Amino acid sequence: MTRTGGETPTFDLVALQTRLRDLTGVDHDLRGCRRAGTGHVNTTWLLDANPMDLVVKVQSTPSVVFQAAPEIEPRVLRGLAATTVPVPQVLATDPAGTVIGTPWFAMELVHGTGLPDEPSTGYAERGWFADADPDRRTAVWNGFVDLLADLHRLPADTFGPAPRGGNHSAMLAFWVASLHDTVSPGAAKVQERALRWLQDNAPDDADTACGPCMGDARLANAIVDGDTIVALVDWELAHVGNPRGDLAYKLYLDDRYARIAGGRPTGLPTAEQTWRRWAQRTGFTIGDTRYWELFAATFMAVTSTRAFRLLRGTAEAEVESIHPSLVDLERLLSEVS
Repeated sequence: MTRTGGETPTFDLVALQTRLRDLTGVDHDLRGCRRAGTGHVNTTWLLDANPMDLVVKVQSTPSVVFQAAPEIEPRVLRGLAATTVPVPQVLATDPAGTVIGTPWFAMELVHGTGLPDEPSTGYAERGWFADADPDRRTAVWNGFVDLLADLHRLPADTFGPAPRGGNHSAMLAFWVASLHDTVSPGAAKVQERALRWLQDNAPDDADTACGPCMGDARLANAIVDGDTIVALVDWELAHVGNPRGDLAYKLYLDDRYARIAGGRPTGLPTAEQTWRRWAQRTGFTIGDTRYWELFAATFMAVTSTRAFRLLRGTAEAEVESIHPSLVDLERLLSEVS
């Protein structure tokens, strides 16, 4: 759905076509397959097919996401199908991993353009979004915020059984367990200090103001047609928690991209304007945005730690010394202390 690569699949397209027919009752003529950019959990394949192009997401091991489960994302997408939040249609799920070897699911390919997703600067420095007319950037930005707000207004049971979390305290416990799944207690002192501070200083309504959250709420997970967002994708981190954390995550990443790139594209609303727009649309109060910024930075830091340990094999004693997010985390902790 976003960037593509040239890697060829190791599975048999003819066998996959047969399996899709068994699961859907429709004969999808698979004419080609190419790999797309991957999310935190799944390898993603784009299939040129008739009567519609498809996406197949395959559960990957090891997973950067703690307690990843192949049934979560398709269940979330099906829960959102009848809402105003645009998502791809799920066509088939195969928890047994027939043909491919590990669990997978297939969905429609939503045609459009993904945002640039450079690891350090995101969309802030180069690519079509940075080069676009400022009015188009404003429209895409506000469209994403409005869709997040629409998600956050939905009932907490929209995803079905809570994919993870259930409230803010449960999500903090999830991040503590996620960190200590890859490093020993005491080995990530800054991240542990941030998690303790978040637990000790949670707002009074942190657990009562709950709703469905995207998790990886980045502009890069939007598919755009013109200046309209036609789909939100990559729901591997979906959970039930405090929706302020979703918006804070988006704004934290935007600020980080701008600082690394040396500037922010013109036309983008400020963080204050974005919080006000979101609050007006959701009915939520804004609350202490510093708390939620620290929550977002901690979310990113723990995710990065897991990537260092699981994908790069970085020694746990070295993780925080090379961690790109730790400067942000220490700065934010100093501001709230």
